[in-house]
Amino acid sequence: MRPVLASLSVIAAALTLAACETTPAPVVEAPAVEAAPSGDYAQLMDDLRILSADDMQGRDTGSEGGAKARDYIVGRLEALGVQPSPMGRLQPWEMLGRTREGTKTYNGTNIIGVIPGTRVADKYIVVTAHYDHVGVNDGQIFNGADDNASGV
Repeated sequence: MRPVLASLSVIAAALTLAACETTPAPVVEAPAVEAAPSGDYAQLMDDLRILSADDMQGRDTGSEGGAKARDYIVGRLEALGVQPSPMGRLQPWEMLGRTREGTKTYNGTNIIGVIPGTRVADKYIVVTAHYDHVGVNDGQIFNGADDNASGV
């Protein structure tokens, strides 16, 4: 019985080795990737300072400061040549939310910009950020540099 077991082991090992690929896979070169534009760091910092400045009043949804921030962002997108969507640049919305005092209707506006792709027309990358923030509470302005002026 042992010679049969030994023979089966040799056959199994031979089949395993025969099944292994001995030729290396062909080398496929990855397509060259273009470097992302470096952008204008000074302008980005100016945008951040402006959006988180006290005169934006914390950019609360539906507030005067929020409208001022919206108008600034729209102006920057237009200056950069970013196209509006086919449905327009602004998309108003309404939402019922909770506050400490009860419920409140929030009225806000989404800002939409489209940068057409250069290689594949039917595929999209969606980048989003909210430009609203807490606003003013008990006389204190919550500027929101990291929520989310830096993301915008």
